[in-house]
This record gives sequence, C-alpha cells and structure tokens, in this order.
Amino acid sequence: MESTTLYYLFSTLAQAYAALLGVMGMFAVYRLQGLRELRRSVRDRLVPHAKMFFSEDPTSMDAETLVDRWPNEVSKQDLTCDNQLLKDHIQRGNPEVESIKTAMIRARAVRDSFKCFMGYHVPLIGISMLLLLFAERLKCYWTLILIILIAVLSVSSWLIWKVALALLYEDG
Repeated sequence: MESTTLYYLFSTLAQAYAALLGVMGMFAVYRLQGLRELRRSVRDRLVPHAKMFFSEDPTSMDAETLVDRWPNEVSKQDLTCDNQLLKDHIQRGNPEVESIKTAMIRARAVRDSFKCFMGYHVPLIGISMLLLLFAERLKCYWTLILIILIAVLSVSSWLIWKVALALLYEDG
C-alpha cells in the first residue's frame, strides 16, 4: 500500500468514528432529555400528595429529592382520620414514586452505556490519528495487523452498544 492510501484510510477511520460518536451522543442526549421530562411530569403529579406530609413546600423540590424523602409507610399506631388521609395520599403517590425511580435507573443506564461506547471509540479515534503520523513508515504487514485490530475493536464496541440499547429499551 502506498502512504497516501494509508493517509486516506486512517483519516477516514478517525472521521467516521468521530461522526459515529457524535450521532450516538445525540441519541443519548435525546433519551436523557425525554427521561428528565418524564421525571418532571411525574413530579408534578406527585406534589399534591407530598404537600400532605412535607413541612416545606414540595413544589420547590426536584423529583429525586421527593423520591428520597417519600415515606414508605405511615405509622400504624394512630389511626385517626388525618392519618388515614395521609396514608391514602401516600398510597396514591407510590406509583408515581416508582415511575420516577424507574426513569432514574434508565437515565443512569443511558449514561453508563454511552460512557462505555465512548471508552471504545475515543481510543479508536486516537489510534487512527496516531497512525496517520506513521503512515509512511508502516510496512504492509503491520498495516494489515493494525487494520484488523481496529476492525475487531469496532465490532466489539458495536456489539456492546447493541446489547446496552437492548437492555435500555426493554419495557420490563
């Protein structure tokens, strides 16, 4: 192979990986925004129930704070009318709390899977850029080995991202 062919090859690889990283980043940000909006809307439905037992105004709290401070059960020692009302509000709010927890778990999964994807592709971009510097000095044998290495890393990162997306978008 000629050195100009290798220049084009390694330059194209770096650009393609950078573009792929950008597109996947766009999808990850889109998914994170959707999950944030879901948490906000569920939080707005949870606030009327939270007003019954929080001393401060729950409208100023974010969804994560409401979930952290949400009581798991009301004391069963005193069953006055107010406590039954409080228990009813907690029971009505529990599904909303579970929705927020699920959205938080999915957001964490999106961030973690994108970090994993980045962890594979940023080094591939770096390797391709580094190989540009040595394109004239590389012999055909070493070029073939490096291209195979890049291909193996690409396929493995694609498979990891595909598995992460499958886990991420399952409805269970």
